[in-house]
Amino acid sequence: MKLTIYEIAEKIGVSASTVSRAINHSTRSKVSDKTLKKIDAVVQRYGFVPNQTAQNLRLSTSKTIGVLLPYHKGIFYHPYFRHIFSGTFDCLFETNYKFKTVILQHGESRWEKHDFKNGEGVDGLIISAWPSFFKSRNAFKTVNVPCVLINDYDPETPGCYVCHDDFQGGYLAASHFYARGHRRLAIMRGRSWGSISNLRVAGFLAFLKEHNLTVDEHLIVNGEFNEQDAYRVSENLLKSKDQFTGVFCCNDQMALGLIQKLKEKKISYPDDISIIGFDDITEAGALKPSLTTIRSPIYDIAREATLILITHLADNRKRKKLDGYKKFPVSLIERASVKKIIS
Repeated sequence: MKLTIYEIAEKIGVSASTVSRAINHSTRSKVSDKTLKKIDAVVQRYGFVPNQTAQNLRLSTSKTIGVLLPYHKGIFYHPYFRHIFSGTFDCLFETNYKFKTVILQHGESRWEKHDFKNGEGVDGLIISAWPSFFKSRNAFKTVNVPCVLINDYDPETPGCYVCHDDFQGGYLAASHFYARGHRRLAIMRGRSWGSISNLRVAGFLAFLKEHNLTVDEHLIVNGEFNEQDAYRVSENLLKSKDQFTGVFCCNDQMALGLIQKLKEKKISYPDDISIIGFDDITEAGALKPSLTTIRSPIYDIAREATLILITHLADNRKRKKLDGYKKFPVSLIERASVKKIIS
């Protein structure tokens, strides 16, 4: 069984500080040869377990990375956040950093002045959905630990961003609908306080505009990026079902809510209404018919964000400012939820 500094000190009859000096190469010369021999013999026989907490205090570090997320019910079931957890943890597992989840309430601007280093015990933060609790354009100048932001890119808010290409994703969805003969389309967007949904819708509408097509305003509904709200707003959308042949859902969970409503109303997809989602969660491929969707590399994004942060933290002199914008491409995964319309 390995011993701590205090156990070694007690066994030999010296102070813990003497043992600490003896096992530290830079201070060994301050310990007498006789005492060194005793300490070395005990360490060799029993082994030594370092006090990581004490080391971290001396270095003014907790060796902990926080993953900061907004609270909502069932967050740990959400596929998007599961990928963030997995990407971050898998990257940290290869280092000596620990992982901590920090869940905050929506709309609490007080977090901009919160002491994350001492209050939460983290050296840095990976932040998702930051606009839900940071309102100031200069928020990340006041947060007292380095931050890397996942998605919701805002060129007017300085920070270090790692994102997927939401505009490209919307553009690809519209392009696929068009190639399959669809000209009358609807959109189920997500929450409007971040840029993710706005960019996906913008990309979708940009493609349609290039082909002289539009989407009527009453055919754009807000499903809040979750299955329950999507199910609820689908009721009104389907009252206009004769006006569109396909729906672009800005994430897969909203597509699941729409599909549930379609099944209740005995409306077939894709025969009656075609659907494209976004994210490519596990359930998308398991549906029958399976869901055509835009694949987002959120796991890779989380790994990259974590690597950027720990690389910055490893630079003791912090020579480089932690900012920039890295964008990951997305891809369309064609499955069975979009009917080909022959005109």
